[in-house]
Amino acid sequence: LLSVSLSLSVSPRQDLRARSGHYLSDWTGEASKGKQALTRIAAASVYIFFASAVPAIAFGQQLKKYTKDEMGIVHTLAATGITGCMQAVLGGQPLLIVGV
Repeated sequence: LLSVSLSLSVSPRQDLRARSGHYLSDWTGEASKGKQALTRIAAASVYIFFASAVPAIAFGQQLKKYTKDEMGIVHTLAATGITGCMQAVLGGQPLLIVGV
């Protein structure tokens, strides 16, 4: 329990310092293993894209209805995509699963 509470209280600066040596390998590690690894990455990426897009489209339709066309599907998809990219880059996890 003590180790869990200590790891939760690590500052972002300490976390970045500890992970800085792994950021590049997080992005390039699988790509260097060949075509089969890239196929797995592409398949998982397409699956996660559609798994995230369907709820975003449904939520965007509701948003469009209740904001009288001020916001809609395009805004929801853009917001989901932008925040997903930011979270993947800043989190050092290129295949991070992001939902609406």
